[in-house]
Amino acid sequence: MKSITTIFGLIILLVGETVTAGVVELKEKIEIGHNQIFLKDLATFKGIDGDLLKKLEDLKIGTSPLPGKSRPITLTYIQARIATLGKEGNTLEVLGPKGVEVLRSFQRLEPELVKEQAHQFLLSKLESEKDQFKIKCTFSPKELILPTGSAETRIVEVDSSSLRGPVYIETRILIDGKDHARVKTGFNIQRFQKAITTTKTLSRGQVITPEDLKEEMVDVTRFIRHQPLLDRESIIGKRTKRVIKEGTVLLAEMVEEIPLVKRGSIVTIRGEIGNIHVAILGKALQDGYKDESIRVRNLSSKGTIEAIVKDSRLVVAISE
Repeated sequence: MKSITTIFGLIILLVGETVTAGVVELKEKIEIGHNQIFLKDLATFKGIDGDLLKKLEDLKIGTSPLPGKSRPITLTYIQARIATLGKEGNTLEVLGPKGVEVLRSFQRLEPELVKEQAHQFLLSKLESEKDQFKIKCTFSPKELILPTGSAETRIVEVDSSSLRGPVYIETRILIDGKDHARVKTGFNIQRFQKAITTTKTLSRGQVITPEDLKEEMVDVTRFIRHQPLLDRESIIGKRTKRVIKEGTVLLAEMVEEIPLVKRGSIVTIRGEIGNIHVAILGKALQDGYKDESIRVRNLSSKGTIEAIVKDSRLVVAISE
């Protein structure tokens, strides 16, 4: 009789070891807003408390899907994750569906909002410019699916002088104060300015007269490295450096001052030898502008010297 009681006691002890310590009841479908999936997102807990409950709630199951997307998590995988808790995990009973569908919550950022902010930014940068301008949007970002949280947009600063022709304005998107993404909006910016153009075709070396010029509003977008000439009076009396077709916007490199001294012309060379001032005739070997150094041949000695142009008939020898 005693032996039977002992055996019965052992059976009770063995059965007692398999008694569950609590129940993990899975949900069928959930929606979350954070980046990581924890067991507390997927299930409710019954008959569990203390340290074990804390461990279960904080048990990391995996990475959340992208905003607006979903992913299934199977019962088998959840059981495997619970089993990583060791003996405590093995005493739990997991009930519910064969898996949980996890949906990531989201918010939309309309592309029209981004485009309008970029357009207003351009207007604020260009309003202080002297040029007139036209702005046309050429590319808008697609609809943006963002995580939940406080969304904010900030335009990346640009130099206003670079705002001509094809331009891309970059917008930073922040969620709860942290950078999340960057998108670009494309524009084409045309700049218009009053500039000087030619009324007819001008030949190379032609002296420019008032009748050769007119002022008109022109598209100056393409002029980046070389700016158009704007002062009509400053051009008159200069000469062309090449053939210039009718209607051409005049640039600084197209015209030049007429030299005071022309190559081959006879000039007076003034110089000093000790305390003696001398003046001799010479021949200019190159064109020269006022206060510019040119080479001149002494007609008496046939030697070549450097001299400074003072006017159309006078140069001053440079002392060695």
